[in-house]
Amino acid sequence: MLLHARGPVILDSVSPSHPFFGCDLRELPDHILAEAAGLAILPELNRLAARVGVRSGVASEAPELVSSIQQRVDRIVFQYGRIVTLTDSPDLRVEARYELLESVTLAFVHMAGAFDALAIIHGIGSGLTQYQSMGWQKREFRKAIRPASPSVTALFDPGTDGSLYLNAMLAIRNTIHNFMPQATAASRWGEGSAYRAPTLLLEKQHHRTVFGALERAGWTDYSGIDLLGDTYLNLRPATLVLLLLNGGIPLLNSASTATVSDIPDQWSPSNEGFCPRQMQAYGAKYFGLHHLAKESAH
Repeated sequence: MLLHARGPVILDSVSPSHPFFGCDLRELPDHILAEAAGLAILPELNRLAARVGVRSGVASEAPELVSSIQQRVDRIVFQYGRIVTLTDSPDLRVEARYELLESVTLAFVHMAGAFDALAIIHGIGSGLTQYQSMGWQKREFRKAIRPASPSVTALFDPGTDGSLYLNAMLAIRNTIHNFMPQATAASRWGEGSAYRAPTLLLEKQHHRTVFGALERAGWTDYSGIDLLGDTYLNLRPATLVLLLLNGGIPLLNSASTATVSDIPDQWSPSNEGFCPRQMQAYGAKYFGLHHLAKESAH
């Protein structure tokens, strides 16, 4: 459930010329609050945007690539909000279930795209030119960029948390493309058949790679990612996308920090942008993602 504050939350931390000065943050539409929340949970990307351009060979493309990462994260947050809203609704019509599946699909596609963009930044910085050969899951790519980017490359080496997360995320993304899950409804354990919640159902016969990847990443340890016997995997959409965010956002922040750790820090956050820090903090709380916000960055 998305929760607004009980009383008014007036934006008063910016100058009167700001377009949202004096507004009640509870009245802002979800797509704006999603953009604010995206900035709150991914502060290191601003540092990357401000500093990575000084590296030779990436100045021309880096700003657009970094911007695409932020935009994709903003859209994941927005889709997560849609999923939570749809899950809380008693509407279990086919149309609602399909919308849930589409929102989950978009969330995974955008997260994969965010990591691809980060890989391309490092690839072109190391002199690579073929975008299709760039990706953290590719051994030859990691080998090629390791001399120039050892710290960030190490985050995705086999057996690391980054590698396990990437494999789980890509397994879901690829499965949705190849063998679409069933958008259905199921009773919650212990609540009887009177309560039915929307869910995505994967059959192990067609999704063995997904089963293994989620188990190795630890996602099947959580309620909402439920193995049903040895045959089915029952996925709660909101739980699935929350795990996507919980694993992906810290990894993107860590990768951004590792990317620029050898460049003097000339960056400090501004409170006068379109989404000032007060709005960012409220957006993160509204979407229930304040645990991902790095308070030290604000």
